[in-house]
Amino acid sequence: MRMHTLGFASLLFLLAAGGLAGCGNVEADSDVVKTTLENATDQNETPAAEAAVAFNWSEVSGRHTQGMIPSTSPIRVAFNRAVIKPDQVGSNARKVVSLTPKVAGSATFVSTTELVFVPESPLKSGQQYSVDIAPVGLIDIPIGAIPYRFSFKVIPLEFEVRSQALIASAETGRKMNLTGELLTSDRVMPDDVKRMLKASFQNKPLTIDWQFDQSGKRNKFTIRDINRETFASYVTLSWDGSPIGIDKQGKQEI
Repeated sequence: MRMHTLGFASLLFLLAAGGLAGCGNVEADSDVVKTTLENATDQNETPAAEAAVAFNWSEVSGRHTQGMIPSTSPIRVAFNRAVIKPDQVGSNARKVVSLTPKVAGSATFVSTTELVFVPESPLKSGQQYSVDIAPVGLIDIPIGAIPYRFSFKVIPLEFEVRSQALIASAETGRKMNLTGELLTSDRVMPDDVKRMLKASFQNKPLTIDWQFDQSGKRNKFTIRDINRETFASYVTLSWDGSPIGIDKQGKQEI
């Protein structure tokens, strides 16, 4: 068997235990963060920013998205007390939250203590984003307060193809089946997965049956009824990452 191997240690780490870790080995989207004026400002603030009202964001500290997150993840900010009135739940929070680089999407107060930003389309793989929380309309936070800033990074997209040995079909020993998996570090749509992998036998294409899991990251495949020959022959698996924007190609002969 001849095989081309992709470097994939980071993907295996991200898939382990079915979860993603944020900075400091704390699960992304759930770390309790003490927000302070010190980490809410940059060292190179403009004179206009320096003239802004000083506010200690630790007074309303809670949780926010951080660490490494999936490209389809919403951005959550939870405060430790109510920052809007009950009748404002469900209202637009777009003036409160902004991302850099800019991201189109919707922001909503889902409770009196939490807002959620939902990107219009998947975030860019491997990109780091900064989030600014402005005090616009927030209860007992000065309107001139320097926005609180935090950051997160989107999981870099990688993939790996794994295959098992050919096994005899249960119906007849004259046919063989091949099974395997195409693993990705982040969610990939089924149609894109199908375009990434091709199989052939004696220069003829083979049909690949797919089974996709809910995470969009672990995709099992089966190739059935491969002729069992008396002479040396190979099933060739060929993969190409271009459907998901990755410049990686390879093949495996089994």
